[in-house]
Amino acid sequence: MRSDSADTARDLDRLSHADRRAEFNQDQRNAERERVRLYQADRRTDLTEEEREAEQEHDRLYQQERRSERTEEERAAEQERDRFYQVERRADMTEVEREAEQERDRLYQVERRAERTEEEREAERERDRLYQAGRRAERTEEEQEAERERGRIRRRSKRRGDALTNHEDFDVSKLSGPNVVNGRHILPSMFECGLCGAWEWPGESPIACCIGGKVKLPPLQRAPGVLRDLYEDDLFRKNIRAYNQVFAFTSVGASRSDRGHVQGVREDSEVQGQRGVYTYRIQGAMGHYLGSMLPYVDRRTGEESAPKFAQIYIVDPDMRRRTERRQGIFSSLDPVHLMDLEDLMARYNPFAQQFLTFGERLREDIASGKEMVDIVYKLHADPRHPGTHNLPTASEVAATMVEDGNLDKHRDLLLYARDRGLLRLFETSPMYDPLQYPLLFPRGDLGWTFTDTYADGNQRRNNTKMSLREHVAFRLFQKTNDGSVLHLGGRLFQQWTVDQQAKAEQERLRWVAGHQKDIRADQYKGFEDALLNESTAGKTHSITKLIVHLNGYQMVLFRADDNPEENDAEWFACMDEASAFKMPYQLRQLFATLLVYSMPNDVRAMWDQFYDELSRDFAYRHRDLEGQTRDDMIKFQTLKSSQELLEVNGMAVSDFDLPQLSEFPELVLTSLMENGLIRREMEGYNHGRLQEIVDETDQLNDGQR
Repeated sequence: MRSDSADTARDLDRLSHADRRAEFNQDQRNAERERVRLYQADRRTDLTEEEREAEQEHDRLYQQERRSERTEEERAAEQERDRFYQVERRADMTEVEREAEQERDRLYQVERRAERTEEEREAERERDRLYQAGRRAERTEEEQEAERERGRIRRRSKRRGDALTNHEDFDVSKLSGPNVVNGRHILPSMFECGLCGAWEWPGESPIACCIGGKVKLPPLQRAPGVLRDLYEDDLFRKNIRAYNQVFAFTSVGASRSDRGHVQGVREDSEVQGQRGVYTYRIQGAMGHYLGSMLPYVDRRTGEESAPKFAQIYIVDPDMRRRTERRQGIFSSLDPVHLMDLEDLMARYNPFAQQFLTFGERLREDIASGKEMVDIVYKLHADPRHPGTHNLPTASEVAATMVEDGNLDKHRDLLLYARDRGLLRLFETSPMYDPLQYPLLFPRGDLGWTFTDTYADGNQRRNNTKMSLREHVAFRLFQKTNDGSVLHLGGRLFQQWTVDQQAKAEQERLRWVAGHQKDIRADQYKGFEDALLNESTAGKTHSITKLIVHLNGYQMVLFRADDNPEENDAEWFACMDEASAFKMPYQLRQLFATLLVYSMPNDVRAMWDQFYDELSRDFAYRHRDLEGQTRDDMIKFQTLKSSQELLEVNGMAVSDFDLPQLSEFPELVLTSLMENGLIRREMEGYNHGRLQEIVDETDQLNDGQR
């Protein structure tokens, strides 16, 4: 009875307040709402937990009874009033208040869902399903057609890779959602990682940037002011990749699956929408390549090719002349910008400074009479504190003369004066990125190498080594107070990210190749467990007939094959698959491995079928030769490379049915003379007599030979 009286009094009070509020203007109504809200907030703070729960339960029952007594028109009118009220209230809120309210609502919904039983959860899903079904049934034909049209536009936009706003029939009113304001998607505010200072979006993993503080790298050095000013120039940013290419020390290449040899990376226009974002895609194994210090000399004409990449720093000591050479590569580039960048590289980039020093020393060595083939320098990054990625100074990126051709450390690079082909920089080199992207790393910040470790002796998965992917992830997140230009590079930054993904993938593949025993042992263990744990319940002869028990019928389970032990089909298939994406040297490695460990029956047939793929790099290197001379040179170089690979396993080309090196005596002698030690030892010998000995080789039997 007391509860009914209280409810009646509450209804009368509500009607009285409704009449009074009807006379208010908008400002008075808002002030009244704020006063009531503050009063209710103060009152709730004084309630105990039991009183608060009792009041909430009473209000819930009251609201439920009140809603059940309303007509459909009253319910729709109240929903519309509530909707307008919420829109006005949110419009008056600040960004911080809006985020705080969203977080409160999210936590409330999480707690509410956690407290529900499975039956309540299923009942709510059923109510939602019925509500949506009723809502769809109430739509008019025009509303249904408009909804279908919105779906078609979304699907067409996704297929074309084009933005929705690029369609001619785009209508702002067709966009809807919690983060849409006036037809535009408004992204939520970013927050700062408290461990590494990275900017992150809500919803991103808190360990994506630095793995909870395990990865700590020094910030990239602040870019010179001249370069930062250039990045604000729209035309410079449009041609940023061309500017970077003319100042890069290395070239970029990828082994394409349709060609099998290294070539320059080309953009793929098929992945770009008609008006979509710029897309950079590669195919094959990515690589950076460093050539000889001096330009290539055409052996037929004796003329030098135009210097490229690092060769420009070596050949031209004059800054203005270097600028002219770079503009000759891309004539559309601004000469003023090129001169500014040339001065910037000479001032701040330690690698540019060192290559300029190489040029000075090379000219001195040539002037002193040193033979070109003996001139070899060693470029190495030698930070004083390994693993901390310190910025190299000009003295640390040092050059030393190489007498024996050996490398002291895995980071070292040998730079030859002339015609030694392309040296590939693997992703484990810390100089991989600064040599290729001087406009992203103008001060030569070193990159990742496999000796890098986690900060403060941390471990992850029982490992102290930092992976390439973790290093790149740390760099990808933009940091507070970041003075570098890495994230300002536009298309160049996009190329760098693709390069990093290719590096990470190649590093994973290299790990798999080097841990085959571990991987296979794990597979064997899993197979054994699956076999032993298989359930045999219910599998009896009365239920499952065995094919060997069929009466009066002999089941044929195999077919005859001619000499199956000597069938080389699987080795030919292996070579055929590898030739589609492996570089020629890697294919020769596989060929040598098959010869030593698999012992194919018809070695000559395999050689003849895959000779073009095995020798593709030498064919390109000697493309200027003609006729039989070119064919002999290509075959000799291919056999020589195979000989070196077989010697590692204690075997030689002469052990197999292959063309022999003895078929090319002049080339064998020339190859031996390329060795500086042998050449100096033979300077006093009678070369005519040596040639006679070589010519007499064909007259010797196998034992004498």
